[in-house]
Amino acid sequence: MPSEAVRLPEPWRHPAFHEMRARIEELEEENRQLREQLVPRLVFPKIWKLSRQQSRMLAAIYNADQCSWERLRSAVLGLDGEQSEKHIQAVLCNVRRRLTPFGIVIVTVWGQGVRLDPDSRVLIQQATADIAAGRRV
Repeated sequence: MPSEAVRLPEPWRHPAFHEMRARIEELEEENRQLREQLVPRLVFPKIWKLSRQQSRMLAAIYNADQCSWERLRSAVLGLDGEQSEKHIQAVLCNVRRRLTPFGIVIVTVWGQGVRLDPDSRVLIQQATADIAAGRRV
């Protein structure tokens, strides 16, 4: 006895398909914008030799008066990152090690996160402004 194949409807012919596709694209754009707000892209001097994760971490710290551990994790790993707290601590340690020779200090706020020393914030602001103006690469 031959069985008849069940013919499934073609998804693009469903009335709601195009509406759902447009909504997905809208949500993806909103997600991209929110990620950009979470960690705006800053260009730091090449002489600091920061990796991509280190740059994202420093940008998160720079853009907040005080940066929580959760925000650091999101900045380094994205919203769905699964790395351990030790990984975030290691990245932070490396950022500190690379920036100390340039007079930039990241202060730990016990139980809350980290922040930049006020003088360090000024140094970073000057360095990024110089790069934006084309004075330093």
